[in-house]
Amino acid sequence: MPSPPVPGWIAAGKARVSDLHARAWPLLGLLYAAPGDPKAAARFIEELSKAVSDGACALGIGRSREEESGPLLAFHPRDRRIANVPLALPITGKRALDQLPVGALFDLEGGPELAASPVYERLLRPLGALPGPGLGMVLERAGERVTLLLLLLPAYESWRPSAEDRALLEMLAPHIEQSLRLHERVTTVSASVQALETAFDRLALGVILLDPSARRVSFANQSADEILGVSPAGLSGERLARERTDAWARLFVEHQPVRRGSLMLRHPEDGRLLQVFVTRFEWPASYGEAGARFATAVFIGDPKRLSGDPIEVMHELYGLTPGEARLALLLTSGCSVQVASRRLGTKLSTTRSVLKNVFAKTGANRQSDLVRLLLTGPGELRVPEPATRPPRPRRRRKT
Repeated sequence: MPSPPVPGWIAAGKARVSDLHARAWPLLGLLYAAPGDPKAAARFIEELSKAVSDGACALGIGRSREEESGPLLAFHPRDRRIANVPLALPITGKRALDQLPVGALFDLEGGPELAASPVYERLLRPLGALPGPGLGMVLERAGERVTLLLLLLPAYESWRPSAEDRALLEMLAPHIEQSLRLHERVTTVSASVQALETAFDRLALGVILLDPSARRVSFANQSADEILGVSPAGLSGERLARERTDAWARLFVEHQPVRRGSLMLRHPEDGRLLQVFVTRFEWPASYGEAGARFATAVFIGDPKRLSGDPIEVMHELYGLTPGEARLALLLTSGCSVQVASRRLGTKLSTTRSVLKNVFAKTGANRQSDLVRLLLTGPGELRVPEPATRPPRPRRRRKT
């Protein structure tokens, strides 16, 4: 029965375990201190170059997970290079690079084969690396292909990877894999938060998230900021939260505590009527402070808010002409066909003919079906303020 492989830190011989831990400890701190921060990743490569034996060049090389034939990026503590070349390196052994699992160490063959490869010529050589021999580690895979590698190559002719270098990479391997998973989660969460904030800002409806006391504002979308009278420009973090909280207390809480499920409030400044709906979330206790920040959601309907162009929306959804869309809007506001005809300034027969076209395009059979369809369609969305163009200079007529 074959004996199990001997871990590198035992095979190192002269290397003491305590010495390996002393070199690995600051690298672990960089891995876990700020997952998702590109600067921390660059610092890790720089510190790894110092932690391995003298004369080595540490760098990373990878490609986007989404683009199999996209540009290949090599990053070094002091430089970055990009080239459109295949991710192919001559490695020792019978297995190809794409067959290696995440965390696997491999030996890079040195000599003419590596020196002649496009990866070395276009990326590694300009960063100061010599053509092997060296060590590599698979950091990331996307399906059946490797997308990210960590490499140790000679910076001087005399350098060769030592048992201590291999032992250090073996010790770091599971932590690098875990930090990459954390990086992916942080990136995914950040993208999700940004997408949700962008979606909320497109709503004409004001959205405010509060703590359990319903007094501290944790989030407000653009429409809510306008209702509160807060300008987020130049504000962020705790300062923005404080401005929103003060405005919330000034405009609402001091006049009437917001506790019921739904209520009508008048804006303290001009008395316009606001429709307010309150809902509370029941987060698990394990969410702690994160759950407490978003304990209550307040939705505010404000007739003053800027919203999308309903005529354009109806055109995009159903192909209605402007005249057909205006008739449909009048019907949804409670007008009869006769009243709509008078407001549009058209004959009743013409209005009925237009209504038939609306029925045909929307699939509605009756006026009540049409009203229900339009009222349950997409909600009103904000549209960007139109850019003001400078007036064109008038051309002088030739005399």
